[in-house]
Amino acid sequence: MSHLRKVLLNSASALALAGAGVIGGSVSANAQTTGDTVDNVQLLKMLRQLQSTVERLKKENAQTRREADQAIARAAAAERRLQALERTRVQTGPATTAVPVMAPSPQEVVSASPAGQVQSKGAVTVPLGPLPAVSAPNFSFDGGAGSWNGVGTTFLQGGVTVPVGHDFGIQADALAGLAGQQSVLGGDIDAFWRDPSRGALGVYGSYVRGAEAGLTNWVARAGPSGEAYLGRFTIGGVAGWEDFDSRSRPFDMVDLSFYPTDDLRVSIGHRYIDGVNLGDAQAEYQLPLFSSVGTSIFAEGMTGERDFHAVLVGIKFRFGPEDKSLIRRDREDDPTGYLSDDLLLLTSRHAPPIVGATGATGATGTTGATGAKGSTGATGAMGTTGATGVKGSTGATGAMGTTGATGAKGSTGATGAMGTTGATGANGATGATGANGATGPTGATGATGA
Repeated sequence: MSHLRKVLLNSASALALAGAGVIGGSVSANAQTTGDTVDNVQLLKMLRQLQSTVERLKKENAQTRREADQAIARAAAAERRLQALERTRVQTGPATTAVPVMAPSPQEVVSASPAGQVQSKGAVTVPLGPLPAVSAPNFSFDGGAGSWNGVGTTFLQGGVTVPVGHDFGIQADALAGLAGQQSVLGGDIDAFWRDPSRGALGVYGSYVRGAEAGLTNWVARAGPSGEAYLGRFTIGGVAGWEDFDSRSRPFDMVDLSFYPTDDLRVSIGHRYIDGVNLGDAQAEYQLPLFSSVGTSIFAEGMTGERDFHAVLVGIKFRFGPEDKSLIRRDREDDPTGYLSDDLLLLTSRHAPPIVGATGATGATGTTGATGAKGSTGATGAMGTTGATGVKGSTGATGAMGTTGATGAKGSTGATGAMGTTGATGANGATGATGANGATGPTGATGATGA
């Protein structure tokens, strides 16, 4: 590569020097022909012509250098694309099929970028090293319906995946649906490192909540996630700790996927959720309908302990910067999510209970010891007064009781108002003459008269 650059630059320099030599020879010949008769005006004119020729040669030299840089960049891009094709080759048996990478035409203008990529006009970015964890921000939207032990469920889900630098990405999903009579809302997030040619490692967390008639069920999960890309096989899943309605226990969701073609994925897996072991099978096929929108149909089935069985079908749309096969979308854009499994798990809370045959009655156990007497409970509140009963008949008169003691004399009351004078009564009869009274003492002698 460096040798090609030196050759092109040396060729451009030689061209400039040759042009300068020709101009110099012309000037010398003119000087010898004209001799001393060349005046100042002609000399100035020749100098201006010489300056114009030098400027033109400078521009041609700069153009030659630009073309050399572009040729070097195109050669570097071609070499890197060959390396990328080798890394992303998919094993299909005796022969191999490379995952397609869009290549620029020879006429495209290519320039090296500081981010270590080659930008091609009219084409996608061609990496100059390992492929990025997420090729570009992308979105997905899907919906479906199904049942768990005969109880119906429906859902809608949307997600976004964005790159974080070159080697990392973040995926987030949101879900809304019905599980039996429950309204369900939930979401998850997965922060991951990924090399699309080898695999991915991340940290996963989710929370889904269902509510019905004032009652709620919920499940929260957290743990490491990962995927390994082995040709047309992918081994991936998430495991960790779950909290389901305040009951905590470990969980796992693991799948082995195979791509018979670039647009068809089939997988089998294991689920340990809510303390139950379940087998899982899935299939997804990307339809050849649109160029920039990946449209696929999918189906999932589960069966396992406690006679649990479930089925789910739906359709999914993926929006990205370019047309890609399903295997490339799974490994370069949108990682696997597990919110639909949480939806089915909440649906199981409304599945009809499975009642087994009644067993034989066991022998009566021995009577246990009498427990200690409990403390007396608090006195209850007084009840309301009852209605008045019917009046009974009058009873016989009882014997007179003994006379009570005389009470203390009360204080004299106030004098009442004088009454009106009554009529004069008739004269009474004359009474008998009373006895003569005793003679009184003699009075004093009076004064002598004149």
